[in-house]
Amino acid sequence: MVRDLGRAGLHQPVAPPDPPRPHRRHPGQNPPFQRLRPHTPSGHRRRHRPHRRPSGRAAGHHAHPSLPWLHLRDRPRRRARRQRPGHAAHRTARRAHHHPVLQRGHRPGHLPPVVHDHHLPRRRRPPLRLGRHPLPHAVVTFGDSLTDGFGATIDGHDRYPDLLAERLLTTGRTRPVLNAGIGSNKLLTASPLGGDAGLARFTRDVLDQPRVGTVIVLIGINDIQQSADPASRTDTRTPPITARRLIDGHRALIRAARTRGVRAIGATLTPYRGAAGWTPAGEAIRGQVNQWISTSGAYDAVVDFARAVDPDGNGRIPEELHIGDHLHPNPAGYRAMADAIELAVVEQ
Repeated sequence: MVRDLGRAGLHQPVAPPDPPRPHRRHPGQNPPFQRLRPHTPSGHRRRHRPHRRPSGRAAGHHAHPSLPWLHLRDRPRRRARRQRPGHAAHRTARRAHHHPVLQRGHRPGHLPPVVHDHHLPRRRRPPLRLGRHPLPHAVVTFGDSLTDGFGATIDGHDRYPDLLAERLLTTGRTRPVLNAGIGSNKLLTASPLGGDAGLARFTRDVLDQPRVGTVIVLIGINDIQQSADPASRTDTRTPPITARRLIDGHRALIRAARTRGVRAIGATLTPYRGAAGWTPAGEAIRGQVNQWISTSGAYDAVVDFARAVDPDGNGRIPEELHIGDHLHPNPAGYRAMADAIELAVVEQ
């Protein structure tokens, strides 16, 4: 053997062998599986695409490499991946968002992503429905402790928003009623007890709530009665409360509501003569603000809460309608406030 190798080297130089290439077939060695290039029926090679076996294939089942896998359950998935954004199925997916929708990149055997209502732009969101009927819009009651229900029965559901929801239910006008009242809250300024000013929290507590259609605004009495109390003023540099400042604050709420397509209902400020914070100057401011709410037409509708708890019009809540502080109504007073709301004005 040594002699033969030497003789071969004398007669013909031997070049070094080429390095093996993984895509070529070598004697005694099969090419790697990922390098296989199956032939089409016409005999030409086609570009290799790694096959993915979908879930649900029977064990031991093999498909011919030159034929596609024909499964009925695979067909809608393959068509869904080729749909374009303008395709009819995409428009159907936006309307029926509560069903799973196949998206680009979905792989057989994996759960497809789901398109939810909050993923779609606001102007393209499909209407939420309860069966065949669209869900009703919500009513938000916005204000201070008179809306929060100070003086009502604990867990008695006898605040005026609760009684309003009860009236809507009994008359077949069922719709959600949200209570956005905060005790000691003011319209113009923040305070340690009342939190953020009504102007600052209106968007968060009212307009950002789902499916809001109407808001009832009853706020401003704390700005009036606490303006003369030095202990309640958080900043001495704050200008004094005037009817003009309160009216401008109400106008800002109305503009914000109409920008979001929400109807704003104004409620007159209830009397508080006899309360600790009552002053003749504050009573004059309350009268000017109520006059503007009732006659300006700025609000879409008006609810006269002042007349509801003061039927005689003497600027004082009767003894049988307040809890003893001449400011906060009792359950009977809240019932009178709820009864003063015309149910037609809260519908949209």
